[in-house]
Amino acid sequence: AALGQRVADQLLAPEDRWGLQNDLFSLCKRGDIPFDAYLDFLGHYQNERAFLPLVSISNHLQHASLVLDPDKQQQIASLVRPWFENVLNDIGFEPASDEKHTTAILREQLLWHAALSGSKGAIAFAGEQFERWMKGKAVHPDLMKSVLQIAAFAGDQQTFTSLDQRFVKSQVEHERMNILVALGCFQKKEPLEKALQYILDTVPGRNKFVPVVAMAANPHAIPLLWDWYVSHLELIEQFHPMMYERVVASIVPVVGMADPVAVNDFFGDYMQKTDRATEVIKLSLEKLEINLRMRTAN
Repeated sequence: AALGQRVADQLLAPEDRWGLQNDLFSLCKRGDIPFDAYLDFLGHYQNERAFLPLVSISNHLQHASLVLDPDKQQQIASLVRPWFENVLNDIGFEPASDEKHTTAILREQLLWHAALSGSKGAIAFAGEQFERWMKGKAVHPDLMKSVLQIAAFAGDQQTFTSLDQRFVKSQVEHERMNILVALGCFQKKEPLEKALQYILDTVPGRNKFVPVVAMAANPHAIPLLWDWYVSHLELIEQFHPMMYERVVASIVPVVGMADPVAVNDFFGDYMQKTDRATEVIKLSLEKLEINLRMRTAN
């Protein structure tokens, strides 16, 4: 309790405030302490505004939302919505000309996480920015990634079509990469299925892993990924070896939780037939085991 109060009063350096919650979350992943203990300790961070602790907390809560049951997911969303909206109000939804680079990164991450948790304020702000972008008006480059992610999350097949058209026309690689991330962020099944086919048909080979990684962090996309991977395995195996490894590494630890026996059996047979991505597969199956341990403990 005394240590938590020192966090709340910010008597500890940001690096120490980061380290405390980071160590606690590591214990949760190992199953040594319940996730509720981590959430309780986060109560001391409600006035936190430093980049390092907040980005770490956001990463941990997003990971927990993918691993734990729906009740815990709702619990996380209920914590994140008002908390991150308050942070965004304090640092500003719009970038300032003289702000630190870490503030820009923090805003981008918290905007997306707040929207993912159902924040009406974050979704409305991004919707306005997306509308400006579609009309050819400038959107600050530090906002672009999260704006496109949220537009997809709140959007539909028309949004997919708009992103596709901009992707084809754009000559700016950074913008194209942000569009590819957004393609993995839809809630609705139809545009997600179109995005999965788009990866195979349209996305350049060097970038094919980008929407897949985004989908593996999107709870609405995860249920579609295993069938996509197995059904199109011959095509996916033709990706550049490094890109193929990134696809496997992103999919297996989260998708495998739905049926870990089937996934382990599949890759057991797979590794007997080929040495493609063997080390990455083994590491990914270990991460799957860690996620399952965390889920079982909670």
